[in-house]
Amino acid sequence: MYRFRDSAGQNMASVCVWPTKTNDNAGMNKFFRKFCISHLNVREKNNIMARRNNKSHTISQESLHQIKAWQGACCKDHSTCRDSWTLTSKERRMPTRLLEIIQLAEEWQVRVIDGTEAEVDATYMTLSHCWGSSDFVRLTSENRRFFRDNVPFGSLSQTFKNAVELTFALGFKYLWIDSLCIIQDSHDDWVQESSVMGSVYAQGHLNIAATYSKNGEGGLFNQSNELSASPCIIQMTDNDEKLTEAICYEDRAWHREVDATPLGNRAWVVQERVLAPRILHFSSNQLFWECCRERAAELLPPDSVGEDGELKKVAPYPGTSETQDPERTWIHTNWASLVEKYSSCSLTVQSDKLVAISGLARRVCGQLGLNPQDYVAGLWKSNLLYGLLYRVEQESALPPKRFPGRAPSWSWASLNG
Repeated sequence: MYRFRDSAGQNMASVCVWPTKTNDNAGMNKFFRKFCISHLNVREKNNIMARRNNKSHTISQESLHQIKAWQGACCKDHSTCRDSWTLTSKERRMPTRLLEIIQLAEEWQVRVIDGTEAEVDATYMTLSHCWGSSDFVRLTSENRRFFRDNVPFGSLSQTFKNAVELTFALGFKYLWIDSLCIIQDSHDDWVQESSVMGSVYAQGHLNIAATYSKNGEGGLFNQSNELSASPCIIQMTDNDEKLTEAICYEDRAWHREVDATPLGNRAWVVQERVLAPRILHFSSNQLFWECCRERAAELLPPDSVGEDGELKKVAPYPGTSETQDPERTWIHTNWASLVEKYSSCSLTVQSDKLVAISGLARRVCGQLGLNPQDYVAGLWKSNLLYGLLYRVEQESALPPKRFPGRAPSWSWASLNG
């Protein structure tokens, strides 16, 4: 085993593993897997052991403690996260509707209220989830009046139930879920609410992301607790030949458990993920934290998931001043990355192509100090030539399909995919 030193002077190693039963040397990279080894700290060990010992489909106290630690540090030290909502809105306001959550005698009471009914200075949480093909309860013109009094907890999908439980466990009373806070059979309500959806996520305190669930029955707390699902705790010797504990885990955990997931491939969720100041990803094996300043994993070392992601970038690249980049090229570069990610995701209703990214456009407009008129069908007048230099990556030899009437033919938004 090769030994390396990390930034703290501790031993680290990278281990490359191939399956033994293959004779296809030319395709070796297809099977290549990289594992990393790092010294194990008390936090990681406690979380790993708690995950393995948790046999119920409820969130553990250790996981709640970790969430509150991430949340507390972000609220205290990250002014970027606290103020990120100002890039999309001029003033704070509650959503049109919210779910109010109360627990009495261990019974859940959930109802749909108007945002104006919420307590003064109250904050709320939001949920990102895959609708999937399964049927689940939704707000309609018919049940709207009844849901103002009570949304039967038993009628909620498993993901919705878990989101209610987590919201309450973290000390919050209000939760925003699209299918229960937008009247689903009202076109007028949809038009109104979709136009401000970006601000709803941007002004929420914390976004709950049901990252690994394909539909509402997947839930949040059903992560595997099998031994094979957790990082492996191993023993190794340091340079002084002393026995120490280390953690061995597969590389690219963030890509595998956050980006390449059912939720990570939904086009609407790109906007939700970028605009929410803080996100809690419930992956198949563990919790992941994402805010405007940093990423973190429940069971892995801090450096295993990188720092702030390109998608949520709200500040220039390190070492770049306003004088060095007067035209704010980094913002246009970031927009191009957002469009690339967004275009690779699936969109159920193709006419939503520009609607589902309108909140992001509003944020970039604020960052550039422009007016709404400077944004044209997914491109910016101030950077139009660069914006027109897009190309479509596709496996098929057939030309990309255009969606008539959605956007001008010269815009990337006119194309599917």
